Amino acid sequence: MPKTSSQNLYDLIHSLTKNEKGYFKKYSSKHTSSNNNVYIELFDLINKQKKYDETEIIVQLGERAKHLSAAKNYLTKTIIESLKAFHSEDSPQTIINGYTHTSRLLLSKGLKKQYNTYLEKAKSIAIKHEYFYEAIIINMEQIYQARSGNKTSAKELDVLTEEKNHLNRLIENRTIYSDHYTAMYREYLRPGDISKSFKEKANQILNSKDFENINNALSFSAKVDFLETKTICYYAKSNREIDIELNIEKVNLFKENKEFLKETKWKRYYFVQLANLANRQCELKAYEDMKGNLDEIEKLASNNDHLDRHLKARIFEAHASMTLQYLFRTGNFEGIHAYIGSISDELSHHERHLNDFNVVRLSFFCILALFADGDNEACLNWFVKISNKIMAHRKNLDVIQKTLQIIIHIELGNYSLAESLLRSSKRQIRDLFQESKSVNIIWQYLGKKLSGKYKMNAAYYNSLIHELKELPDKELDRDILNNTLIIPYLKSKVNKSAFKQELYKYFN
Repeated sequence: MPKTSSQNLYDLIHSLTKNEKGYFKKYSSKHTSSNNNVYIELFDLINKQKKYDETEIIVQLGERAKHLSAAKNYLTKTIIESLKAFHSEDSPQTIINGYTHTSRLLLSKGLKKQYNTYLEKAKSIAIKHEYFYEAIIINMEQIYQARSGNKTSAKELDVLTEEKNHLNRLIENRTIYSDHYTAMYREYLRPGDISKSFKEKANQILNSKDFENINNALSFSAKVDFLETKTICYYAKSNREIDIELNIEKVNLFKENKEFLKETKWKRYYFVQLANLANRQCELKAYEDMKGNLDEIEKLASNNDHLDRHLKARIFEAHASMTLQYLFRTGNFEGIHAYIGSISDELSHHERHLNDFNVVRLSFFCILALFADGDNEACLNWFVKISNKIMAHRKNLDVIQKTLQIIIHIELGNYSLAESLLRSSKRQIRDLFQESKSVNIIWQYLGKKLSGKYKMNAAYYNSLIHELKELPDKELDRDILNNTLIIPYLKSKVNKSAFKQELYKYFN
């Protein structure tokens, strides 16, 4: 269902940073009379709400609520205008547009020298920040003005023409790598296993002249697409070893070109690369390097109030996820329990700005730790947090949730509820994972535990564990087992102390 304009206004207000809200108040006080301040009061009312409630607003505004629709429209317009003013010096695109607009105003007044000065400034910024299309439009305008002038020299036209040819080469080169990246990303998004054609395309790209050397990409943005394309190609070839090398290359590329971090799109990309690199370093137990990257993320986030809420949420999720993995790997279960308590409220605060998969992934780390510590009630409370987050196309998450919930209810002695969950889910799980022996074994275990009056026959249990140990890695559904660690739970013979040892062994 599409959002209403009222909900859009609510989202806009709650997306503002503290500094942006303060600037809006100053901006609105300068641009409106004291008699027209109903929309400022409306801003304050919506800002205080946890969710949009128009009835409450109408009650608070009283007689003035009859103009509510107009006030909402005016408020939306004013917030956007204040944001444009607040960020006028942040975005190269805004600065370029400002200079070009000023130059044309000056030209209309016959002030051609000043016109050229501002147009040259706009072009210089466009080239520096790789807005090549804007730069070439400005260049062509300069060529047109030079041709129509009386004092233009052949040398001046030669310089402008060569500049135009250079910009065209940069655009053509950028397009080559952008097209490669788009084509491979499209393959990456296709559901199912990695196809033969996906692997073949990956090999063709990696063996092409375009990808012999990163310096074949002539601009910063082309280099980013070069590295992203290679990342997907090696993913298609199932080569995880080179993944961290490419991550390091991406991070170093930004460290060498820090001027691009002034833009939100590149800032967001850089933070994601730092988080991905920290994740791989955590997997490889390079904890000092991981900590350095997490500290860099925190430092950049704390020094930049212009970060949007989605990016701040992503930073929180990455930091929390890495910290939990580190605590798991060091066997610090007491520290995990304490850390979970400290991030619970913050996760709720950031939740609506994270995608469902990240919320579920982080929540499962918490559930796993609480489960290992025997805090089953807390586990169920965390399941409530993610009960509406399980997505139909993420079938693994669904089986994870149902399986762990059944195990927890068995441990709590809620046998009838566990049996009901098992019966209602069994067909769905069987249909989804017909060929997954590990999943079938796990559900055999649960069914036997319930049907055998909630006691496990030792010989049957041992035969199941033997089956699991004998399965080759390719038979194991890694998504399920790596996220839930149900197999370590079974191997520990449902002993929590032994289970913690299994967890420690797994993460290490």
